[in-house]
Order: sequence, then C-alpha cells, then structure tokens
Amino acid sequence: MARRGRPTVEINLSAEERATLERWARRHSSSQALALRSKIVLACAAGGVTHAEIAADLGCNPVTVGKWRHRFATASPPIASTASSTPPVPERPARSLTR
Repeated sequence: MARRGRPTVEINLSAEERATLERWARRHSSSQALALRSKIVLACAAGGVTHAEIAADLGCNPVTVGKWRHRFATASPPIASTASSTPPVPERPARSLTR
C-alpha cells in the first residue's frame, strides 16, 4: 500500500550525533523532555516506521514525533556541535584555613 500524506524528512545521523542522543536518552540526569526528544529522533533515524508507530512505542502523540523530526532535520547547528559546548563549571576559590 502506498504511503499517504506529506513525505517525511529523512534523518541521517553521524556516529557522534547518534552517541550523543543515545547518551541523553539513557542518562538519569537528563530531563524527561530531552530524553523523549532523543528517543524520537533515534527512532526516526532508524527508518521504516511511521510516526504513529513511534508514538505508540514512546507513549506520545504522532504530531509530537513529526514536530521533533522536522525540528531536528532543520536544526542549525547540529547536535554534535552543541553537545560539547556546555558552559564551564566555575572553580571555587580556595578557602583560607586561618582565622
């Protein structure tokens, strides 16, 4: 049966982008929203499944899957370049032990 509706945007991930998304999806300190978006993009990149199937697997709405597929495909800069650009943690000044 032929696909109906608008064609979906194809997502091709580099090895670095895939590793970053998998890390975000697994990491306990990631927000649930970030983890869900990462899982959506990974599922879309795997190919061969519809938005409805991905949404059913992840427990979200098919429109959400389409939205994040489109946002990731048109994003600039790519995830790999933003993943390593986290702000540095400021160093604490050394405490003086004398009173």
